[in-house]
Amino acid sequence: MPKRNHPSDYEKCLLEALENLKNDPTLLITKAVGHRRVSLTTVRDRKNKGVQNLRAGHQHECFFSPVQENTLVS
Repeated sequence: MPKRNHPSDYEKCLLEALENLKNDPTLLITKAVGHRRVSLTTVRDRKNKGVQNLRAGHQHECFFSPVQENTLVS
């Protein structure tokens, strides 16, 4: 899968769209995505399938936790 060049707040925007959908079940996904510049299919998949972001989705496969990794880096 090619790596996408998303803005630094992409994940935040995705979570906001999902929160809007959670708070208003009648809200259409296209309206929740609105002006946020996030992928409609990504929001739909996370809402319907519970898909996580790539980093969180593969956390169980990592040898170090994010805290341990940051400690080693610094």
